[in-house]
Amino acid sequence: MEDQKTSARRLPGFNPFDLYTDGASPQPGEADLIVGGSTDEVIGRMAAFLWMAVRDSEGKFPFQGITVISPPQLVWDRSDTDILNLILKAVDDLRRSPADDEEVSRLRDLLSVVRCERLELAEVLNALEATGEHRLVLIPMASAYRDQNLQSQQLPLGKTGVLIAEDSWVPYVATLASRCIDLARSAGHTLVFEVPDSPPARDRNQKLLVDIDGLYPCFVASEGETDPGAILLDGVDKWVAMVVSGRLQDAMDEVNAADISPAYKSQLRVQLVDRCEDIELKAQVIKQELANGTNVPPEFAARFGRIALRAGDEQTAERLLEQGIPHVADRNLLEAVLISCTELGNPELVRRAFERLATLFPDSELLRTNRELRLMQYCQIVQRGEPQPPSRAGFNDLENYLADNLSAQGPIVYENLLDTVAQRWAGESELAVICCAIHAQARNESVAALTLGLSAAVSKHYDRQATSILLSVMRRMMLLDEISQKHLELYKQPLRQVIAYLASHPSDAHMRVALAKVLSVESCGAIGLPMIASLTLDMVKEGFQLAPETEMTAAEVEDDDAMAFFQRALSYLEKLPAVEIGVTRLPKDLVGDNPQGLVNFLTRMIHYGGNRRGEDVDLNLLEKYTWLICLLTTYAKGVGEDLDALRLLAGKYWLDGQSQRARDIAEQILEVAGDDQNRRRLAWSSFADIYQRARSPIDALVGIACSFACETEVSAADIWHEVYTLHRVVRDLGLHTIAADLIPTCHKLLEQLDLGAEARLRLQTIELGLHLSDPPENDVQALSALVADATNHCKEVIDAKGELMPAASLLAQSAGLLERAGGQLNPTTTDVLNAAFRGVGPRSAAFLRAVSAAVPSIGDVVSLHNRLEDARNSQDVTGDMVAVVMTARRLLNEAPGALVPEEAAVAIELLADRAVDSPASARKLDTAWPANYARALSKEGLAVLMLGLNNKGELASILANDGNLDARISTEGDRTFLRRLGKWSADYPYRYGFIDREDGNNEFYLSMGDLDMPIPSSPNILVIAEPVLQQIPVNLVLDAGEFAGRTRSIGYAPSLTWFEAARRSPAQHDDRRLAWISTSEDPEKVGTLEMILERLRSTFEAHHFTIDTSRQIPKNFKGAQMVVITAHGGLTTEKRFIHRISDEEMLAESPEALARALAGVEMVILFVCSGGRSDRHPLGNTTVGLPKMLLDRGCRTVIASPWPLAAVVTGPWLEEFMVAWDAGETAAAATIRANQAVYRRLGDPPQYSLAMAVHGDVLLSMRS
Repeated sequence: MEDQKTSARRLPGFNPFDLYTDGASPQPGEADLIVGGSTDEVIGRMAAFLWMAVRDSEGKFPFQGITVISPPQLVWDRSDTDILNLILKAVDDLRRSPADDEEVSRLRDLLSVVRCERLELAEVLNALEATGEHRLVLIPMASAYRDQNLQSQQLPLGKTGVLIAEDSWVPYVATLASRCIDLARSAGHTLVFEVPDSPPARDRNQKLLVDIDGLYPCFVASEGETDPGAILLDGVDKWVAMVVSGRLQDAMDEVNAADISPAYKSQLRVQLVDRCEDIELKAQVIKQELANGTNVPPEFAARFGRIALRAGDEQTAERLLEQGIPHVADRNLLEAVLISCTELGNPELVRRAFERLATLFPDSELLRTNRELRLMQYCQIVQRGEPQPPSRAGFNDLENYLADNLSAQGPIVYENLLDTVAQRWAGESELAVICCAIHAQARNESVAALTLGLSAAVSKHYDRQATSILLSVMRRMMLLDEISQKHLELYKQPLRQVIAYLASHPSDAHMRVALAKVLSVESCGAIGLPMIASLTLDMVKEGFQLAPETEMTAAEVEDDDAMAFFQRALSYLEKLPAVEIGVTRLPKDLVGDNPQGLVNFLTRMIHYGGNRRGEDVDLNLLEKYTWLICLLTTYAKGVGEDLDALRLLAGKYWLDGQSQRARDIAEQILEVAGDDQNRRRLAWSSFADIYQRARSPIDALVGIACSFACETEVSAADIWHEVYTLHRVVRDLGLHTIAADLIPTCHKLLEQLDLGAEARLRLQTIELGLHLSDPPENDVQALSALVADATNHCKEVIDAKGELMPAASLLAQSAGLLERAGGQLNPTTTDVLNAAFRGVGPRSAAFLRAVSAAVPSIGDVVSLHNRLEDARNSQDVTGDMVAVVMTARRLLNEAPGALVPEEAAVAIELLADRAVDSPASARKLDTAWPANYARALSKEGLAVLMLGLNNKGELASILANDGNLDARISTEGDRTFLRRLGKWSADYPYRYGFIDREDGNNEFYLSMGDLDMPIPSSPNILVIAEPVLQQIPVNLVLDAGEFAGRTRSIGYAPSLTWFEAARRSPAQHDDRRLAWISTSEDPEKVGTLEMILERLRSTFEAHHFTIDTSRQIPKNFKGAQMVVITAHGGLTTEKRFIHRISDEEMLAESPEALARALAGVEMVILFVCSGGRSDRHPLGNTTVGLPKMLLDRGCRTVIASPWPLAAVVTGPWLEEFMVAWDAGETAAAATIRANQAVYRRLGDPPQYSLAMAVHGDVLLSMRS
């Protein structure tokens, strides 16, 4: 290399002299890699420097020419002339004198530019191969190229994994450089790769580049700026782990304190908040950063736009995506941007993103799937009259044909359309079928949509869309009761198809949740559970294929060696910011050469640690064993040891009261099931087992059905476990005949498959448990025989050192039943029971003593509750509370006069509806608080009436009045309160809405006469009742011969705990007052809803309401101060459970859909028939009804009628209520004033004047 006097010069920006300070000259077959700096500057200066500095032995430029292999002009907008000028400018920069005319001519002759059409590695390789020989080849923006084969090899990120920019481009650059160097060696080229990204900070990424033979990387740091790489590398993994674990603010504080530029901090804050689940917080942070003047670089604008869209801020998302699209060159990001633009529904942005992707990466599979997605949107959106149809960018002839025909007005004959497609586009019928199915669904043509959806479901390409259609159509058919109770079997075929899809896609949590919602009581009433149970039993009866016995051979690992691995592995994992199953990997050198032996050792340790006599299970240690088994699975030969270990761990967590942890593990099991059918079957079986323990029968039955839908051979042990799980599910549902029918199957399996002594003991537990689930009440002789059998069985398990907890639980519960019936335990039973308590460990023993005690202590009951882990979703609370509810009810079993008010208050508080999310963090329960809080409220003028049932079905009442607490129990011999309530609820409160005022009030008096209860004398009453009693309209309870609601303000709250949290929760609403009433735009159509609107219009206008009369549930009502909803409400066919929200045309939505739309509204007034009705959930101790749904979604107060509301009530009621409310009255006080106004206007019929009642925060006011 020539000596250059300019070599010591300092140049602003990239200086090529720094690369060659030792005087070495690049050789043919070698390559320089420049990472960092400006592309224009690096390419220009490297070409100029090497042209000036490199000489052969004769002093000549040793290359036959200079070739620049340029990316597409969309990515690097430089013409051939521009590139020549970059080199000429660099000549001037490097030697401080411009090139003369001769030099310009020489460079022009030497330079050739080859422009790639696509950003694919193959394009560069082909261009290099065609370049000739002995050339200097420069490859700008090498990090932009991709290879589809490499992309499929990327490891999953999971929830805690962090993929920084270098993780995306380094593997591709390494592959490109390696292949190009091979070509360069044979052709005598010298290469220069340029990467404009920041230098890699991860050791593994640097090593990938440094280890390439013949490649010499140079990492260029930007002048004047601290390189954030090392700091980000040290912090980003930890910060993401903190965010995922709920410590967002701690992560933000560390970012703010980091020694990096404000711009990087802003970008980090946005990307970290994107990892949290709080959508509103995401939107808030993005807006805040932009408002603070954060300058979003063009290459980051697209990423931030996607985050803004996920946060629900469509306006910001649109602006950022528009800014970023022209600058995106990364394939993954560009594909993601196209998806976001499609979700956003902006046709112009879709067109730009699609055309850019098609130009740069024409082989992207997303191009086809995105066209089809937009076509499917066309099939549903255009039919709904959307003003802006989706973009047709890239549509082919078939897609245009389908879009034209499925957006035409008028009837569509799907068979004719499908015939045309089959004739003109052979092999493309699947797309046409799914489009027709979507179109039929959009038109509410249920039968056609169901038929077409079933046809499309067999397609591997469109099975997910077809499954979504089937679920949506079934949901609507159930809402409209299109299939009668006699023909529910018709739902089985689509339901089976949905199960088949889920069985093959266990990680599709979204679709599984959608199925659970379709089957829920809130969506389909009481028919969902029988449907999935019947289908599951059908699939079980179809049988299974037993796998041949195979023996997994692996050399045993010495205990010392295994424990040494255990300690080394823990030390390694402790250094990681997070450990995530399916994502985290152990280093191969740590695992050694016998991973299966390690798995076998750890499995034995789990079984040993879970069954140690006399000690509590060390859950922390079991968890470590389990995690290591999961991490070793990558290297081991087994099929499902990790899934088995996770199932066992979840069971131990459930026993310890940590049900949420158990449910989380169930979800993890499905996520890591993978593609192997055997693993999928085992995963679904394990999922079912865990959810059965968590008392979620629909989820458990779905799991069993999916396991049997996995078409694979099954081992003897696994089929035994599946049948055992199914038995427990149907037993817990009270289907004792079906449960008994499964016992012979278990015996047959036991005999045929030689499952061992442990399985035999478990089968005995099953049989005794079935007897215990339907015990002979108060029959001391029969119960004594049951206790004797349970005693012998428990002793046998103790002697055999088998799994003790099920047998101990069985004995404890049967012993408790005998004692409550008046029997006594014999010494043998007492000895065995005490031995069992000692054997299961102190924590489990305390649990068993509490749940089986004939008369539990108040402290034990509260401890049972407080040991429970908080459920993430309120619907899971009822399953977690089963033992607590069962035990708390026994506190109410005292004879009249012996009931202790303080204890009864605790019992009813625990029997109340705990499955409602609190507005603020709920306080921890203690034995004295319920009574003290009720007394305190009553001293302030709000009496408390607490209602619960004891084990005999008698009503226990606690009255807190003027600071005094009184406890009462009603008794009427054989006519228990529960029986009287059952008889009343067969017709009421629904029938109250249909009593003719001309018939007088006699039916009200007669029907409510059977539901007598004490009423506090205070004018203001808060009712806290267990769910089955919340259906009683206390307004109609007779007190001294008159309806209590005539002179008292009466409201309901889910529990004292909820009410206390609501009272200290600050308001979080805006100031909007909104009303929705779906009415016709045709002035000639005057139905009930149109008449109600005219009655209410003057009140709405006087009190500044914005009225929405659209034919769909509004999407922008969340977080308002007050909302008035007027619609028709429908019950299920058996006249239970509010089931449907509708108007007088096509609208039919579930109550849950309405509740979701009103999330966070402070006060909701429902002029909806049966909108205030509350029914006990058939599967748990909670309610089903709009009050619960709305309160659970953050509403604070709900006012509604429990029976069909007469239209004439709405006008006078709302007029008086708003006057009282704006005057500062509480919700309860304003409600009784409004009810009294109806009384004055319409007379005394209680179906009018006592219909509306308050739920939630009855003391809410304008001053709150």
